[in-house]
Amino acid sequence: MAVEDATKRKQPPTTHPTNKLSPQSSSIQQSEVSCKSSNVMFIPERYLVAGLLLFRIVNAFLTQTFFVPDEFWQGPEVAHRIVFGYGYLTWEWKEGLRGWSFPLIFAASYKLLALFGVDTAKFLVVVPRLVQACFASCGDFFLYKLAVKRFGPQSGMWTLICYLISWFTLYCATRTLTNSLETVLTTIALYYWSSTHARNNDDKNEIIIALSLAAFSCIIRPTAAIIWIPLCAMYLLSSPNKSVFLFKCIFPIGCLSMLCSLVVNSWLYEKWTLAELNFVKFNVINDMGTFYGSHPWHW
Repeated sequence: MAVEDATKRKQPPTTHPTNKLSPQSSSIQQSEVSCKSSNVMFIPERYLVAGLLLFRIVNAFLTQTFFVPDEFWQGPEVAHRIVFGYGYLTWEWKEGLRGWSFPLIFAASYKLLALFGVDTAKFLVVVPRLVQACFASCGDFFLYKLAVKRFGPQSGMWTLICYLISWFTLYCATRTLTNSLETVLTTIALYYWSSTHARNNDDKNEIIIALSLAAFSCIIRPTAAIIWIPLCAMYLLSSPNKSVFLFKCIFPIGCLSMLCSLVVNSWLYEKWTLAELNFVKFNVINDMGTFYGSHPWHW
């Protein structure tokens, strides 16, 4: 008995093997759990991107109706003038209120059609909507990622489903409106935007991406600033490094975007033109926009 007791004392205690995983294998394990869980709808991102692109392309082909004049006068008609030398410009262009950055996107596609000799009337109508369909699918994908980031994968999937079956989104998302591209850029920017309040662990690169996209959306449609001025103000007030945020993020991106806008608009207007300044003077300072209609303050 004494010998058996001594033998038992010499035996090492039984331990359960630990599963030491690297961060990479840990994340893989979590994603596998998400896939197997019946409470979470999970789709690999590459399939989701392809599905959304196909969905918006079909959406573009099915959209055969006319909505508002601006879906032509702000984009394809102006792009046609840039590439082929003729096209009607509305009074806003004569007053220098519109920026050329948005129609330049479609002008690039028209130039490609001309180079390959397929610049027929059918292609000139369809291709801009296909370009906008690509942008719209990016917006759909980043809306899903934004919802996942904030609320989790299941909420992200249901958010995407609700957005895709919205009749107004189906009706407008692939139209060549500045509003449509502004929506996409704002959605992507909000994904990279950390929160309304600054945190010590905020990724500076993501803030720069968000502000760059926000600046581009303001160049395309100046009223986008209504969203970003309060967000930047709240972030600045809560930031422990206000000077860093101002002088390394806001000022460089703002100045560079205004410089790009000045160069592009001056080149195509053939005179020094800052369209954003003209827009503010016309609609805010001189209040001439009310001549074309206005809404009550609570609209």
